[in-house]
Amino acid sequence: MGGTCSSKNNTAVTIEPQKNMGNRQGKAASSSNDMQKRKEPTPKPDPPPPTVIPQQKEHRTAVEPPLKIEPAPAPKPSPASLDFYRDDVQKLLFGQLGFVKNTQKPWMVRMFVSAVAVDSDLERNIFWKHIYPKLRSHCSELGYEFLAVDPQEGSWTNLVQDKNTRDICSNVILECQAKSTGPNFLLFLNQKHDRCICPKQIRSTAFDRLQKKVDEEQKGLINRYYYHDTNAIPQVHILQPPHESHDDFADWPQTKERICSIMRNCWGKEEKEFYMASDIEMDVSDGIFSPTSSKEGTVWVHRVLNDFDSTDEVAWKYVDLAGDPKEPDGHSQEQLIQLTRRLADQVIESHFIKFNVPWKEGGLDPQVHSSHQQYVETLKSSLLKQLMEIIEKSISEKERIDEEIQTAKISNRLFDEVLHHTLIAQNHCKSFVGQTHLLEDLKNHLTSDSKQVLLIHGATGSGKSGVAAKITKMCQRDSMANVIRFVGSSGASRSVNSLVQSICEQLAHIYQEHVSVSYKGADKLGCTLSQLLLKASSERQVLIVLDGLDTLDMNVSWLPTTLPSHVKLLLTCTSSTKTHENIKSHLGSHLVEIEIPALDEKNDYKLN
Repeated sequence: MGGTCSSKNNTAVTIEPQKNMGNRQGKAASSSNDMQKRKEPTPKPDPPPPTVIPQQKEHRTAVEPPLKIEPAPAPKPSPASLDFYRDDVQKLLFGQLGFVKNTQKPWMVRMFVSAVAVDSDLERNIFWKHIYPKLRSHCSELGYEFLAVDPQEGSWTNLVQDKNTRDICSNVILECQAKSTGPNFLLFLNQKHDRCICPKQIRSTAFDRLQKKVDEEQKGLINRYYYHDTNAIPQVHILQPPHESHDDFADWPQTKERICSIMRNCWGKEEKEFYMASDIEMDVSDGIFSPTSSKEGTVWVHRVLNDFDSTDEVAWKYVDLAGDPKEPDGHSQEQLIQLTRRLADQVIESHFIKFNVPWKEGGLDPQVHSSHQQYVETLKSSLLKQLMEIIEKSISEKERIDEEIQTAKISNRLFDEVLHHTLIAQNHCKSFVGQTHLLEDLKNHLTSDSKQVLLIHGATGSGKSGVAAKITKMCQRDSMANVIRFVGSSGASRSVNSLVQSICEQLAHIYQEHVSVSYKGADKLGCTLSQLLLKASSERQVLIVLDGLDTLDMNVSWLPTTLPSHVKLLLTCTSSTKTHENIKSHLGSHLVEIEIPALDEKNDYKLN
């Protein structure tokens, strides 16, 4: 059985006959017929008549040309990733002045020793006689120099009465924090806060409030030693202690104490906390609570005398006393309590060394009292051990940082060189003011499509270096690498060969070229520099700033005369020097000059 059916869309669908149809009789009849067919020969079929195919006219269809597929433009190669560099190394290589910090420490351990002079005589003597020599020897074995500075020792004692002593101490503390690998501030603070000193300067508004609360005799005393500075903003009254040749110099300690007493009795709580600080409190402020301090560099030794007798003849050495009869000074004690509370929150627990020592008549005397001798021995071992541990840990950390720099495939030599010039630029930026219009014009040029070299020239001291540093910071952005050199300020910038070599090495790191390209001969470095500058792209532009090319009267023939796209070059030199003329001759029409006038000239800069 077979047939066709039509679907809804008039497409013919063939339905094949189903198998296994019919009954047994049908099957038997079919088998019998098959047998007969096998016996009778099958007649040959007649050949079919020839088929006549009618000829049809040839229809030619227009063949459309094949579509021409243009190949997609190859993507521009993106700059090589610098992710394997440490973040601070990346910022340094790109000259990001606003983010680079000086993490390098010299091979030195430098520590400021702060203490109340009379109260800490025993502890400071132990440090200088027993601990200092061992620390110095230990550091020497590790290749480091150890130096401790104590205002109460040696030549420093001559400065105690000097009016500038506070400024000197602050500067020394800051230097210790910047240069020391390890501890930088050792504090001996016990139960004596010491009397406050006369404030070096007082705001005139606070000084006027003070004068309203004192009698005429007291007003005359404080006006005699405080000078009204009307030029300051805001106006202040500045302390003017008597010179050593003046008649009042011998009585100055007593006079100073009297002025402090007037202020302490007449001022309110706010003025007392702001102005009435002792030497030890100001040391702690600079050494522990300032932004430049570090918890890891601070050690605090705190000795408590149990069962203290304030009526003892030497009690004044260990506690602040006032009145008659002498009793503990409530004001000083309150200041000491507040200071120790703040210290407890700031000093690392392992860097806090506390001793409880029994009080004996006559004060601390290790030769008489065994308990005091035991305290001395314990202090020697504990303080020495603590300081050595901090020093060794800090040296290990410094070595780890040095190894990381090498692991990041940047040499210590290049790291130090780039850091040196970056820090100089940062210092220039801090003190730079003015020149708004000049900086704006410089920025417009350095961010334009111009391929001309920019030269800033002017008289010595006209501020060329400051302008170069400031404009470098203003042009700072993620896609811009800044390579800055202050010629002659470092060993690697005092000759053409070493200067160009360090620039090429920094560029090799920026564009991920092998640093060996920067170690070619002096005659090939100029060509190497030009080839490296061709690597610049919109994703990784470069600004090269060379300040003070006339410093060493350098040959300038290595400077590129034509800058590639995305490359800017800024030079500075003194006007009318041999180097200035050589730069103009070498670069010709590829040079744009800007002259900065001397500081005493009223006219603005000149653009040529």
